[in-house]
Amino acid sequence: MKNIKAILRNNAKIIRNNIEIEICSVQITKYILNWDLYKTSHNVMLFYPVGTEILLLELIKETNKNFYFPVVEGDLMYPVLYDPQKGFKTGRYNIMEPIGDKLCDYSILDLIFVPALAVDTAGFRLGYGKGYYDRFLEEISLKCTTVVPISSKLIFDKLPREDHDRSVDYILSENGLLSASDRLLNG
Repeated sequence: MKNIKAILRNNAKIIRNNIEIEICSVQITKYILNWDLYKTSHNVMLFYPVGTEILLLELIKETNKNFYFPVVEGDLMYPVLYDPQKGFKTGRYNIMEPIGDKLCDYSILDLIFVPALAVDTAGFRLGYGKGYYDRFLEEISLKCTTVVPISSKLIFDKLPREDHDRSVDYILSENGLLSASDRLLNG
């Protein structure tokens, strides 16, 4: 399974490197700003993009929401409130992380945007292989909505799954929103 996922990761990176990610990111951001679920969310978790990941940082200009970003510590990841006065620092894996205190009560999160190299129509992601988001998503309240923002070129019918893999509720591409609510649970 690990070899298959490694091959898929490399293929996804090749596809992603040939996508006009800035245009795709702008279209996805516009969709988010008009999405009723986003409009009613107060505590939103984003991710700081690495390489050619979807860029959602335009959203943090909104002052009526609290934005959280992941911070990695050991084998765990936790959200930290973004404070424009404190900014970001370079964290593990050279990913920018907010400077601040970790959130202890995950139940306040309304909406989480989850990065992925690829995703299938059932909402199962292909990540970078470290399992941070899978472990984190196990701790999230069922009332919190999870979304993968990604190019439509990286949405597949089915990706390989393992028992620890966690699915998301929605997939958001430049073509719109796809519900993964009919997904198979735990494979």
